[in-house]
Amino acid sequence: MKRYLVSLIVFFLFLAEAHSAKKIVVGVSEFKNLTGDEYYDRFCTGIGESITGDLANIRSIEVVERVQMINIIKKIPKFIDNLDNEETAVELGKMINANLMVIGSIQATEKEMLITARFVNVETGAVIGGEKVRGKKEEIFDLYNQIIFKLTGSLGIEVTPSEKKKIEKPETPKFNAYENLALAKRVNYYERDRKKALEKAKELAEKAIEIDPKYREAKKLREELIAELFWIKDKETWNPLPYLTFDFFPLVPGQVNAQYEINSKKKPQTNLSLLPVWKLKYREFIAPAFSFGGGVSFGNVGTFGFGLDIDLLYWLVNTRRTVFYSGLGFGFGTLSIEQNYASPNNQESGKATYNKAPVFTKIFTCFTWSLIPRKLFLNFELGYTPEQILQGDWIVKKKVKEDGEEKEKEQIIPKEWLEYEYMKLGGPYFGIAIGFRM
Repeated sequence: MKRYLVSLIVFFLFLAEAHSAKKIVVGVSEFKNLTGDEYYDRFCTGIGESITGDLANIRSIEVVERVQMINIIKKIPKFIDNLDNEETAVELGKMINANLMVIGSIQATEKEMLITARFVNVETGAVIGGEKVRGKKEEIFDLYNQIIFKLTGSLGIEVTPSEKKKIEKPETPKFNAYENLALAKRVNYYERDRKKALEKAKELAEKAIEIDPKYREAKKLREELIAELFWIKDKETWNPLPYLTFDFFPLVPGQVNAQYEINSKKKPQTNLSLLPVWKLKYREFIAPAFSFGGGVSFGNVGTFGFGLDIDLLYWLVNTRRTVFYSGLGFGFGTLSIEQNYASPNNQESGKATYNKAPVFTKIFTCFTWSLIPRKLFLNFELGYTPEQILQGDWIVKKKVKEDGEEKEKEQIIPKEWLEYEYMKLGGPYFGIAIGFRM
């Protein structure tokens, strides 16, 4: 038992020490192209991407996400003009909460590349180390590895054998595949027309995969680009979309009042009827494959009401002219629901209105078809809303004279005068809608 407790204490002390060990946060900037040849721009981005990816394999180092850094560099012109400047590196490092920045430049001849890297302490601004590596373009991963091991040596970080093995394994054995992927990332970051950037970067990533079908980094980038591209195309095709919708909710008569039949001398109908509700709705994308819809209901055919619908829609299938999605909805309103009534000897008869506003939730699936591409849409909805028993008070409005003035007052109809003791609203429903893109 004593040995068990000692082992447990040692284990927790080890965890506490591991947790308290502060990681070094490293940001790898874009490298500066000193060749004057735009071809080498791709490697200025590729260096940062590859070194960041390899450093992430070292447990004692935390790397800054490249997207976060690139977004800052693009917004502030002086960063782009001074990528290899220590003062700029310190300023950028503070903005991204890094302890250390890796900066540098590229030079090249017809036969080889020269990569110069420097490691800048963000707190002091001092250059704590650097490395110049020279070699053929085709040996670029070996050049990157030399920079990484020089950096870890300057920081006094011991790289474990397993970490070293991961770092030394090249992204791809095919240089042409890497060349295309580096350009794809460059285009993805810096092309201002977002749709154009996605399409071009996707094409380049696919070229990289064609050269090396096992290139994981290229496949990962392609999937990210496809997802964002679908999102942009969805917005172009389906968003924004105002539309007019008609929902038909089942309204089922309940138990027939025998007294009504005697009073009215009519046989009550017990058939299912559909309560049509029309709404003006508007749907807006808020995230890839996900949209939000809301609308105001103005009433049902023959009577008037008011309400609000909120729909959350998730897109499952999408093509150029059709989309299928599921969703959840919530609605409330003051829709008028009526039934017949008759007093004894049929001295008074008419329609009584249910005095409570139905509140309903719904789950549904929809199919939308573009009649005219990107302009006119037809929507079909199938869903379910929980049944509600309408058995409260039913009222009629009557005009009465009080103090010489005519006033409108509500009168509750006795339950035995009503055609039905109660009614059911809800169950499976369907809807149709027509929309247009502005």
